[in-house]
Amino acid sequence: MAMEYEALSVVGFRRGLWDAASFFAGLSGFKLRFSDSDHKIMSITVGGTNAVRQMASHDYTLGLFDQSVISEEADVFRGSSTYLNLGSLSEEFVMGTFDSRGSATLPIPPIRRGESFVLRGFSFAQTKSHDHNLRKIGVRLNEAGNGIVVTFKDNSPGDDGFECKIVYGRVANASEGFNMQTQFFGPFTTEKTFTKSTTIPKEVSGKTLLTGFFFEYLDTDHFLREMKIDPQSDDEFAVVFTDNEEDNPIKVVLDYLLVRHFDE
Repeated sequence: MAMEYEALSVVGFRRGLWDAASFFAGLSGFKLRFSDSDHKIMSITVGGTNAVRQMASHDYTLGLFDQSVISEEADVFRGSSTYLNLGSLSEEFVMGTFDSRGSATLPIPPIRRGESFVLRGFSFAQTKSHDHNLRKIGVRLNEAGNGIVVTFKDNSPGDDGFECKIVYGRVANASEGFNMQTQFFGPFTTEKTFTKSTTIPKEVSGKTLLTGFFFEYLDTDHFLREMKIDPQSDDEFAVVFTDNEEDNPIKVVLDYLLVRHFDE
């Protein structure tokens, strides 16, 4: 039987929590959208990496919040995550706290020859002052394979800080064994400039896992209404990154693995 995407979703004011899962969920895509309007950003979570989660568990969490998260007037959001069940693989995590919003590298044990990096989940949260506009957000493995470059940036002059937590894993890529039942090819990288929404062709048709992503408003910082990477089509990704204006130039970079599953 072919490997199929599975999904989790939530609608509400607070983070959605699911019971501990007995498998490693490799992140294939996600969607976060404020239901009423666009907002400044206080925190963003996909994949169970918020501060209240025990890192040893597999509780899955989604969240999208502005300053109202600390009051009784939190804005409703809709969230969903698309993943592939990769079985009993172990997960790893890394976290960091920084004095101003921008980009930083979180050191990790090197991804060795024959291994591929798989993104499991991510979280960004404001640690000083109040919510802010968003200019850039991203999680990408560096070229050396020994650090994760995290980006959470607006245009403010360093008067704020952020914390981030990244959950990830590693799989043997196809070059290390074509006799494996599940094979991983790549990584592939593609980028595009667009406004509001677009589709991005996959280099090879099939199921995919994210190894990284990066979004940037190219003109200035803005509120955020929706952020989405949808891998459901075997041939392309559906991508959204927008505020309510829906006409701002956006850059997106997607890093991903192709996954092929062969029945015994």
